[in-house]
Amino acid sequence: MLKNGHVRHFKTYDKRPEFAQWEREARAARRGLFASENPEKPWDWRRDQRNANIQVY
Repeated sequence: MLKNGHVRHFKTYDKRPEFAQWEREARAARRGLFASENPEKPWDWRRDQRNANIQVY
């Protein structure tokens, strides 16, 4: 999945250098989610979804 650009390598929890390399290669080739000019990070999307449901009175 990393080689095809369908997932991100979460470096905080996984330090394997080959995973980081596969993500760099997918980014350089603009494969999968990296085909977009500025792909949204999943943690940013989740944060925005949580904050969107807050009602302010």
